[in-house]
Amino acid sequence: MGKDIETEERQKLTPKRALKIAVFLLLVVILLSFLSTALRLRDENDATGVFNTLYQQGEDNKLDGVFIGSSATYRFFVPTEAYRKHGITIMDFATSAQPYFITKNVVKEAVDAAPDMKVILIDIRTITKDKWNGGEAAIRRVTDSMKWNRNRFSAINTSLDYMDELDYQGYETNKLYYYFPLLLYHNMWVETPVSEMDPRKNYAPYFGYRLTYPGTNVSKIINPYEYGEVTEKTELDDIQNKAFLELVDYCKSIKDKYKIVFVSSPFKIRPDAQARFNYMTDVIEQAGMEVYDFNSGEIKADFPNDYDHYYYERLHMNTLGAEAYTDYLCKLLKKDVDFEDHRGDEKYSDWEEASKNYLKERKKLLAERAKNGSKQAADSE
Repeated sequence: MGKDIETEERQKLTPKRALKIAVFLLLVVILLSFLSTALRLRDENDATGVFNTLYQQGEDNKLDGVFIGSSATYRFFVPTEAYRKHGITIMDFATSAQPYFITKNVVKEAVDAAPDMKVILIDIRTITKDKWNGGEAAIRRVTDSMKWNRNRFSAINTSLDYMDELDYQGYETNKLYYYFPLLLYHNMWVETPVSEMDPRKNYAPYFGYRLTYPGTNVSKIINPYEYGEVTEKTELDDIQNKAFLELVDYCKSIKDKYKIVFVSSPFKIRPDAQARFNYMTDVIEQAGMEVYDFNSGEIKADFPNDYDHYYYERLHMNTLGAEAYTDYLCKLLKKDVDFEDHRGDEKYSDWEEASKNYLKERKKLLAERAKNGSKQAADSE
């Protein structure tokens, strides 16, 4: 009898015992959070570095804006050139093959991280494709890199719901492997040096832009506008349209605080894709937001596109083209937004340093191309 009473007393949840349990659970969550970020998907473009740059710049309140998208963003817009020529600080918040169905979550992440910015640019080329084929890795580049917050879990749940609707095959369906990436990447524990386990050390050296290196950006492409002006409008398929309308609705809810612009960057667009973009343009403008379409209308006619020298293949600009595109885009934005010129401000010394580093890398790139006999490089010197 006495032992039973003693056992019962030990099993009571006293305040002291409750505190110990709470502390233990908190430590477990912190450890899981750290390991799930340290042992993450690693790709050559380091999406985590892009997200870390957003968080750091947002915390320091240095961003004028973000440019959200995939390769149509990080191969086109050069943040250091926007800073060097215009004093504007807009970073590329973009990942490879970024899934269109979580663009809304990416926008939310940017707003939460940098609430005082002025501009949100969203390249929506991906939605104009007939079929998204980014796969699980494209999702993980985003979700593995996000902070542990409600938006991250929303992005994971949304992704798996859409993957199911798309009848996508060959991807992990267990949400736990997305919530806790270490369950999938646990072997990296023995393969990853301790010095590389702190994800906070990774930053995007040019604020998300990726230079196009020698050997890949010297080919001539056909004039993207050989099809002529496309005026037809084609509605998106049901799944694409659902994600697109969700994105537009969210952006509409914050458009009074931020200038939100949807962008179609210049490339050799097919007529069917342009017809879908024309439909999207109508929806966006009816919601009270702006569209910069570099593939039709006034902007296409005005932008000084050089099809012989500005691209390295049909879909992407090289470094020279990206610089011209960046300059033009900044001039468009400055017509409507009163940006402060941050050049010379000690607070933005990291932008100044990144700009100098970019120019050094660019010089090496052009010298290498000139050495290889590229007329494009020689002409630009």
